[in-house]
Amino acid sequence: MGEDAAQLLGVRREELRRVRGQTGDPALPRVLTQDVNLVVPKNRGSLFTAVWRPDRSPAVATDDTPGEFLLDHTRPYVLWGYADAADAFPADRLDALSGTDLQRLVLDRTAGWAPALRALIEGSDPTTVNAIRLRSATPVGAWETGPVTLLGDAIHNMTPMAGVGANTALRDAALLCRMLTEVEAGRMTLRPALHDYERQMRGHGFAAVRQSLRNARQTGSTNRVGRAAFRTMLRAIGAVPPLRRRMAAQLGQ
Repeated sequence: MGEDAAQLLGVRREELRRVRGQTGDPALPRVLTQDVNLVVPKNRGSLFTAVWRPDRSPAVATDDTPGEFLLDHTRPYVLWGYADAADAFPADRLDALSGTDLQRLVLDRTAGWAPALRALIEGSDPTTVNAIRLRSATPVGAWETGPVTLLGDAIHNMTPMAGVGANTALRDAALLCRMLTEVEAGRMTLRPALHDYERQMRGHGFAAVRQSLRNARQTGSTNRVGRAAFRTMLRAIGAVPPLRRRMAAQLGQ
């Protein structure tokens, strides 16, 4: 496993129309309460935002549920994540920082950004702010197929920077299901079916790993030319629906 970046995550759980702050109660712009956004500044780092809207009842906590686990899915909220290269953060103490300290750290890194973005971060509940280290699996070659196989993060863990981790795991599951169906129907035996599954899974799984790792490294890059090209590409994809659909179709290939 390689470790290339870190991400600080936060949630603002108050009503989406408002952000709490010292200067009053300004409204968040529609783009932050309706859309998914990726902010890539000229120098380094990035900020991702997305909106959760209720679609189910609260989960039920059990005795072993972590106290910080977010169970309430009945209220809408904005999720944000600030990411940068791992060496851009205080590595020796990042895990020990409180949510409030992490919040201040992100506000410091986003000085000069649009006021609405900083208001979103500042208005978050500090108890929801945490840091995670982004890790990426190292591609592996074929192994001797046995009665047990792998799928999802067990074999191709990736950063969230391509947004295809869960989809890739579901693709694994669908492929494995098809192979086992062939076995059940008598058209294949188990070991060859699993071997074929593993061959295909490594292909699309590690393609997704490489894409997510490229995106993570771009996030932490300080190369202004590269970042400018990346920003231009994102703007073009966002503005031209056929390009957006083509990019989505190619993810993980």
